[in-house]
Amino acid sequence: MASASVAAIGTILKRNAVLVAEALEINGPEQSLEHVDVTNMDSPSFFMEILPTIKKPGVVVVEFNYIAQNATQKGVLTDYQNRTLQVWTITFSDAAPTIASFSAYVTKWHPIAKVKDQLKLQVELTISGAVTYTP
Repeated sequence: MASASVAAIGTILKRNAVLVAEALEINGPEQSLEHVDVTNMDSPSFFMEILPTIKKPGVVVVEFNYIAQNATQKGVLTDYQNRTLQVWTITFSDAAPTIASFSAYVTKWHPIAKVKDQLKLQVELTISGAVTYTP
């Protein structure tokens, strides 16, 4: 059977419906489910048992070409400095396209300068509340 895989190029990140310039890599949202261990002396076949508790919406880590004077990247820095909750969307490159929407704080701002590389910027968005996927 032929693969139905899709190239990632064309996937974009928007902040308040405005494209954030020159994303190189978008990782996430990385969601997880918290749980507690409820294993007891009666647990069948000596297997651990868990009880799901809260859903963690997770983080999105994005790497950009760092363009220090770019208005959209400066806006992300301002969000970090002011601890501002913003609306974000990731539009994936599939035909539909699939869109992940969420509210998040900028919790990490990390410029990267290496001798044999372009200036880069790594940003971490920590999500507050649910992530919705459409379609």
